[in-house]
Amino acid sequence: MQTNKNKPQEIYQNLMSEIEQLEFISNQKNEDEEIEEVRQNAVESLIVIKKTIEENIIALEKNSEWDTFVIAFYGETGAGKSTIIETLRILMNEPKKVSTRAKFSRSQTPLENLESDLQKSQDAEQEITNELMTLEEELENLQKSWIEEAKKQENFQLLGQEKAFDGLKNMFLFLFNRIEELKEAQALLPQVEQQAEEVDRKTKEVEIKYSEKKENQSKIEGMENKKTDLLQDLEKYSDGQIIGDGSSDFTQEVGEYLFEVDGKKFEILDLPGILGNEKVVQTAIDEGVEKAHVVFYVSKHPNPPQKGDEKSLGAIEKISQELSKHSEIYFLYNKPISSPQALKESLINEEDKKSLILVDDTLSAEFPDVYVKHKNVGAYPAFVTLGNFSDEKKLKSKNKFIEKFSDTKKVLELSGIQEFCDWLTTDLVDNAKNKIKQSNIKKVTAVLTETSDVVLSLSQNFSELFEKNHAQLELANGQLDQIEKSFNQKIDNAINRAKRKFETNVRQKLYDKIENEIESKKLKWEFEQAAKREISANQKLGETNSDEFEQEVKNVVLQFNKYLQENIGKASGKSNKINFSSTDVNEFDNSKAIVKAGVGLLASIGGVIVGIVTIPEGGVGVPILVVSIAGMAASLIKGLNDFRLAIFPTKANKRKWVDANLKMVSKNNDSEMKKQSEKTKKEAAKYIMGLKKQLEKSTNPIKKLAESYKSAFAQLLELRNQIENGEI
Repeated sequence: MQTNKNKPQEIYQNLMSEIEQLEFISNQKNEDEEIEEVRQNAVESLIVIKKTIEENIIALEKNSEWDTFVIAFYGETGAGKSTIIETLRILMNEPKKVSTRAKFSRSQTPLENLESDLQKSQDAEQEITNELMTLEEELENLQKSWIEEAKKQENFQLLGQEKAFDGLKNMFLFLFNRIEELKEAQALLPQVEQQAEEVDRKTKEVEIKYSEKKENQSKIEGMENKKTDLLQDLEKYSDGQIIGDGSSDFTQEVGEYLFEVDGKKFEILDLPGILGNEKVVQTAIDEGVEKAHVVFYVSKHPNPPQKGDEKSLGAIEKISQELSKHSEIYFLYNKPISSPQALKESLINEEDKKSLILVDDTLSAEFPDVYVKHKNVGAYPAFVTLGNFSDEKKLKSKNKFIEKFSDTKKVLELSGIQEFCDWLTTDLVDNAKNKIKQSNIKKVTAVLTETSDVVLSLSQNFSELFEKNHAQLELANGQLDQIEKSFNQKIDNAINRAKRKFETNVRQKLYDKIENEIESKKLKWEFEQAAKREISANQKLGETNSDEFEQEVKNVVLQFNKYLQENIGKASGKSNKINFSSTDVNEFDNSKAIVKAGVGLLASIGGVIVGIVTIPEGGVGVPILVVSIAGMAASLIKGLNDFRLAIFPTKANKRKWVDANLKMVSKNNDSEMKKQSEKTKKEAAKYIMGLKKQLEKSTNPIKKLAESYKSAFAQLLELRNQIENGEI
């Protein structure tokens, strides 16, 4: 590639000149409005591609002057990327880490003092509880004794009163206070009253002790709340906040950490894992990889990344897509070591060495121009030994390593972290400016390659898509026909059910009134009210039928739209993203927005096609059956005949009167319902026909898209070839 002979600025300027002359699509308009809309959308979307390429080239030109060298830690979910970075932050005194560690130290003393005071209050709580138990037991015994004496006194009193009125003799004895039971009741009364006073006194003692207990509990609660706040502060300032807790995709955004060691400035990026739920984190991964100049592929296994199969991409294919544009790639084996016994003089054993040779061979073949070599660390022992923690599990682990090795430096040496840190701050970051330039130049062709590949895939697959959609169109039309037929049948069924329900409910209600001897004049009024209610109730039945119709139509359209959308996704190849490198965050604060504009290109084109087939807001617009009839209830029951009731108001005549008038009103109601149903059926048929036309139109613009993208691919390919041949 002869472009390396030129200065980066000259390459950018020449390339920009060529891009400005690109004309992706003919400006000739199309008479068909839908096709013209899609053509215009394609024009605008491809202009976004052109504009984004231009902005990326401008950003790359600016990047070559940067002082900051960007290193990304990329790789498998759970490989320990964040653990390595957290350890490096401590070792290299990253400013944010220095600040949080100082805050951690300042939070420990007040917590220790509070825990001492809390323990005293908890001891007092136990003492109060014991005293309260004793008082409650005494109160219970007093109450028991008092109740027994009170019952005894009450029994003597009752017996004496009964005896006093049992005969003349006892009455005289009562008058002279000679009834023994009453005398005994009188003698027991002072004792009962005294016991009641003792119960009352003891109750107050219990209440006072409860108040004391409540006050102490409130004090403890306040101290515990304060302790919780202090513990939260301590936890907030503990090391390892960026490290996963075992849940999937803990890291969902790119962590950025700036360092300056011996006057050398560089930045380390902590990227989300690539083998988790990548739909959630893919944008963050893309942006981080695009920004980096050197990438470490981190793995907890000393084996080459796995290949995929026909169903899904493997790790090797994913990193090939992501990292092929970079100028330096390293494999970083983070050996899982969780106990002091596993940390030995030799971090890497013979079996590991053999596997890592295979790793180097595999990645050198995959990235012949950019893969350098592997590195080894065992980050966890170093991290847990260096870190400040509030978590008991981590503290226990830390103490185990310190007890075994005594010297922190020994742990750093055996884990390989110190050696890796020294190498990173010297050899790796040396000549950083030149490495930045090489990386940026490589990204120039990567931008065009990625874009042209996606455009070609769209051109090819949209051609196939046009044929595939025809079968789905026929299926959707058949489903709509069936929905219309079913809807009409439901309307007929609804009318029949409504008629039967109307007659049954009104007759039953009026017959019940007749049995209860209702007056003739009031019977007529009751008839009118019952009929009105039943007629109005038909509205809900109609709403249900219309709601079902609307939902079924929506389901067909949504399924058809989903089919188109899925095929548009397939038309974009295995990836539905266009990745644009934009690394100059100083010049372009909206760099993420530029990336998202490119990423959303295919989705926006698909939205134009699918958007042609829509359900109007607020429903399909089919009139609800019998809604207007509810408003006509009064007119439907006019002319009720009451002649027989006036002359012979017997129960039998009242029933005959109800039956005769019910037949008349039911007939009127049935006639109106049928008129409304025919109107509804016509509106539904009209709507279905219009919807079919929309479905048919939705497939027409796809061929135009295929032609547009074919033209765009040819021009992008020519531009890329010019760069590769050194013509720009």
